[in-house]
Amino acid sequence: LAVTNSYNCGVVGHHVEDIAQAGLVALAFVNAPRSMAPWGGKVPVFGTNPMAFACPRASGAPLVMDQSSSKIARSEIQLHQRAGKPIPLGWAIDRDGRPTTDAAAAMAGSVLPFGDYKGYGIALMVDLLAGALTGSRLSHEADSFLSSADGPPRTGQFFIAIEPSRFGGAEWLTQAERMFAKVLAEPGVHLPGDRRRAKRGEHEAKGVDVPLELLAQLERLAASSSSDAGR
Repeated sequence: LAVTNSYNCGVVGHHVEDIAQAGLVALAFVNAPRSMAPWGGKVPVFGTNPMAFACPRASGAPLVMDQSSSKIARSEIQLHQRAGKPIPLGWAIDRDGRPTTDAAAAMAGSVLPFGDYKGYGIALMVDLLAGALTGSRLSHEADSFLSSADGPPRTGQFFIAIEPSRFGGAEWLTQAERMFAKVLAEPGVHLPGDRRRAKRGEHEAKGVDVPLELLAQLERLAASSSSDAGR
C-alpha cells in the first residue's frame, strides 16, 4: 500500500499492529521533512524516517517494533529546548557540524543517525520507499510538519503486508514462538515493544499525567479554535 501526498501519520507502530492483529506480518516505512544530515555531513537531507515491523503471536498482542533512523526523535530535542535543558552529547550536531548539548543549536543543526553510517543507510532506504516509490516528496523537498503555510508537506508512507503461511507454512508461528522463547530465556531480556505495551496498559488504567503549563496551552488553543469557528 502506497500513501502519497500525505502528512505525519503519527505512531507508525499503531498501523502495523492493526495489520498483525489480522494475522499478517507487516512492515511500514515513513519519510519526514529533513532534520538529519547524511553520516559525515552537516546539512540535513533526510527526516528521522521511521520504520516499523509487526508480527502476530500465538496468543496475546503482536510483537511490534517501531524506530526512527535517528538516535532520537526531533520532538524530544524540542521538549528539551522548551524546558531550557541540555540534550545528551551524541544526539545532534550544530549547523557547523560540531557535537552539541545545546537544544537550540541542535534544532538549527542536525540530529544524528542511529548506528552512525548504518542509520544513514536506513534513512536513505526509507526515503526511497516512502518518498520516491510513492510519488511523494523526498525528505529534503518536504515542508515542515510544524507549518501549513504552503499546504501539506506531501510526504509518503509505504506498507507491506505478508500472509506468513504462504511462505512458512502452518508451522511458521510455532517457529516464531520458539525463537521468542529462546530470546526470553535469559533473565532481564525482553522483546521489542514489551515496555511500550506495558506503559500503554498503565496509561489506559490510570490516565496520563499532563504538566499544568501544557494543559493551559491546550486550553488556550481550544478556546482560540472555538472562537474562530464561531465567526
